[in-house]
Amino acid sequence: MDFIHEQLKPGYKFMVSLCSAKRKEEFYKKFGFIVRPNDDVGSGMHQWFVNE
Repeated sequence: MDFIHEQLKPGYKFMVSLCSAKRKEEFYKKFGFIVRPNDDVGSGMHQWFVNE
């Protein structure tokens, strides 16, 4: 996270997304991540692709 902050130029924005393991959200909140959904952003989503 420090590296990303160091690389940001004035006026730039950068988003880091992650998928937390179930019931481990509190760990990531310590680093400034927010739990979704909330008033600002919707639910996180994913899709599985399987080649059977």
